Amino acid sequence: RRNRSSSNSRHYHRHRKGDDHIKFLNLAKALVLLFFFSWSVQYYQTLPPSSPSLVDVDANVDHLNVPSSLALEGEGHLLLQQQGSASDIDSTSNIDIQSKQIMPDHVREVLKKKLEKSHLREKLDRIREAEVNVPRLALKPTRIREHNPSITIPTNIDSFYRDIVPLQLQQSLSLPSSSGDVPVFWHILKSGGTTIKDLFGQCMAKVEASEAGILNGHINDSTLQTITFPHSGIQYVNVDTSTAPGIERAIRMNLVQSGMAEIIFTPLLHESSQLFNHTSINQKGKIFALFRHPVERAVSLFHYLKKATWEPTFSEKLKKINSVEDYAISEFAEDNWMVRFLTNKMTQMVTRDDLDVAKEILRRKVIVGLVIDIRGAIERFLTYLRWNYNDLTLEQKQCMNRYLASGSNKNAHEIVEEGTMGWRILKANNLLDLELYDYALQLYEEQGRLLGVTPK
Repeated sequence: RRNRSSSNSRHYHRHRKGDDHIKFLNLAKALVLLFFFSWSVQYYQTLPPSSPSLVDVDANVDHLNVPSSLALEGEGHLLLQQQGSASDIDSTSNIDIQSKQIMPDHVREVLKKKLEKSHLREKLDRIREAEVNVPRLALKPTRIREHNPSITIPTNIDSFYRDIVPLQLQQSLSLPSSSGDVPVFWHILKSGGTTIKDLFGQCMAKVEASEAGILNGHINDSTLQTITFPHSGIQYVNVDTSTAPGIERAIRMNLVQSGMAEIIFTPLLHESSQLFNHTSINQKGKIFALFRHPVERAVSLFHYLKKATWEPTFSEKLKKINSVEDYAISEFAEDNWMVRFLTNKMTQMVTRDDLDVAKEILRRKVIVGLVIDIRGAIERFLTYLRWNYNDLTLEQKQCMNRYLASGSNKNAHEIVEEGTMGWRILKANNLLDLELYDYALQLYEEQGRLLGVTPK
């Protein structure tokens, strides 16, 4: 009996020890889970918003451990601030970029390597995706004909360019006739502008004003005249409307008053507005433009500028840049080109206020065409400018079809995949332009209904 009692006691204590061991393990697991949950909460609280603004991205570049007195060359690329938080930068509309210094090559290499680090990669990954093709049903309605009193556009743009108003509404409101207006094509580089020049100049025989007018020594002409290019048959007025000095010369020579130019091509809307600053108050410019996805346009511009030795912006340094990623962090990469040129802020930091002004200019003044729907764009351009397609001869229509099928000044190059490092850096530098392009897609839909043209 004594042996059985001793055996039962040992059995009881052995099970009790086993139960205590299990309780200890469960308690340890609970403590580990509690620690992990607490750490997760703190980690996610430190993450930036899912859709950072351009300022958010730039303000976090200090993690690259590059001296704060250095910044990339150009107009605001990855601008590094010596002092100030992200909120300070966001509240500043103008930042003096003259204090920037040219970054030495060895520092630029350090920056390039740092871009590969996971911290900045994660931030770039959180940049919102910009839709190239927006589903038609997802487009938000745009009230084109209603003025937004909270946003003021530049006076010269408002005064010298015609508002977009349907012909029926012009007649019902007894608005002044716009028959003397001059079409102005806002030439966004690498967005189909050369195709538009050739199509209107060669196929429709329109006399044009562009940079071609001063070739072959015509920059020294003292009077206006039209010149004909023998290889294309296109007629140009002997002025240059692509540069500020050229536009000033065209103003002095009374280009618009002469009536010689049937269409003006220019990237400089602000300077060109002064062409209409004369006594004929009813004669204004009618703006139309082709738009292309900003990142795709930047990639195309990079490959074009590497070969375009005839362009004034060509540099031998470009030949040494072998990848889109290297170009994206170089001095040659643009940032928010469209917003800058619409608001005439070529060097200052551009903000969301500038984006709102750019949107309002598009809404009120610009007929939007899309490179991804070039035929539909041409149709609405002709409708807006009251150039009847049916009045064209069969030969002219065939000429237009050839240009629409093949294009002009195309530069074949490899496609940069969305999501690659080069793509994301270009996107980070052009967030405002990406939003403006998205707005242009919406306007394209609404303006199609306004003009009675259905998007293709």
